[in-house]
Amino acid sequence: MSSSNRNDFPYKEGTTLEIHRHRPRKPFGIVNWIRYDLDLEREWNAYCRDPEYWHDHRVDFALRYPPITGHKLKNPGTRIFKITRVVQTEEDTDGPMLIEGYIDSPDGTKKELWARVYDGVFYSLDLHLGDPALDVDYPDFMTKADIHYSTEFWAYEQIHHAELPGSVTLDFYGGWTFSLETGNPKYPRRNVRMILLEKSANARTMEEVIKEATTSEKCPPEDFSEYDQFEDRLPSVEHRLKALKSMLEAYNLIWWYAEVDLTPIGPENVLIRNDNSVALIDFSTAIVYRYAKIDNPADEHLKRKLNSPERCPHPVLRHWPFGAWVGPNHYLLVNGHFPDYRNEDVEVKSEWWQWVPEEWLEDPEAAAAWLLEAFMFRSVDLTRFSPLPDEFLNDPSHEQRSPKVLDLLEQLGRKTRDVLTP
Repeated sequence: MSSSNRNDFPYKEGTTLEIHRHRPRKPFGIVNWIRYDLDLEREWNAYCRDPEYWHDHRVDFALRYPPITGHKLKNPGTRIFKITRVVQTEEDTDGPMLIEGYIDSPDGTKKELWARVYDGVFYSLDLHLGDPALDVDYPDFMTKADIHYSTEFWAYEQIHHAELPGSVTLDFYGGWTFSLETGNPKYPRRNVRMILLEKSANARTMEEVIKEATTSEKCPPEDFSEYDQFEDRLPSVEHRLKALKSMLEAYNLIWWYAEVDLTPIGPENVLIRNDNSVALIDFSTAIVYRYAKIDNPADEHLKRKLNSPERCPHPVLRHWPFGAWVGPNHYLLVNGHFPDYRNEDVEVKSEWWQWVPEEWLEDPEAAAAWLLEAFMFRSVDLTRFSPLPDEFLNDPSHEQRSPKVLDLLEQLGRKTRDVLTP
């Protein structure tokens, strides 16, 4: 077994871990400004706040503040997990790590899996320096790892129990715990948590596809600042829009039926499989509404709606480029922009601008037309999504839309101006 000293990265090819089933307590702390019922803060003092102490004595701190005890299991069981590849190296990690490996099945076969490892010792220090302007102290790295683990575990649990189509995310094989050597005679081992997921062979995230297209041996990434310099290196527009549509479908189904909001979603959360199907991943900072303590009246109303028997609102309502009708303003996913939080009148490019067609960046009418065409009745599963309501279709603000958008709205049931005028 490798030592877990901060300077000795223990997750290496060939390393074996003795793992035991583990079930964390419910989500706690503050995630994306949503507070959960249980707030757990470590004891703070100037010594532990000092980043130099964190950097030089990370294992000592982890021993002093070990992972939070979870629910007691009658039969946690024991398995052996062997690491075959480290997907994220020590230098790559700023939160949960992703490693590949396998466990031996009772029938002697080897089941290949992905493991998400929540080892606070290897979290980036940048996550924990706080924001003086907001008078916020973020949790220490061990509490942060516990928050990520409990949030992601219960997000996957909710998705599993919602019985959504298997393609919306990866198969989930539960929470696990293992121990690493510390090199400390008094406390020779420390515990680490992880979850196991289906391994999707040769799959890549949208972020990886974009990074490959915008990086070249001849031109560094900063030189690919304009769209036309890398567009021909991306997958075809048809391929990208198919993936975007699948992502929006999965995103909304998970949000409504599993009560899990993957906010803010980015290309790093979208895994594209070999068959071009899409799975959403990384729920460590998701909002799990079932356990959330909501203070905002709008969010409280949304939480009640999530518990209703109604079908999921039509995706157009949540992603309309001129203002969302349901939930937060996620409409900006489809035109590649979002408001600058320092100045709401200013829009800056989001992470999506490199994936959507260039036309959308200048013309939200084009994004609206695609959204309506992509989610026409004939292409939407009406057993899961509600039709567009008359209130949306006949909203007077649509009179400002382009002829193509108006034509599509009329195909979906909008009354013509002659009918609307008394």
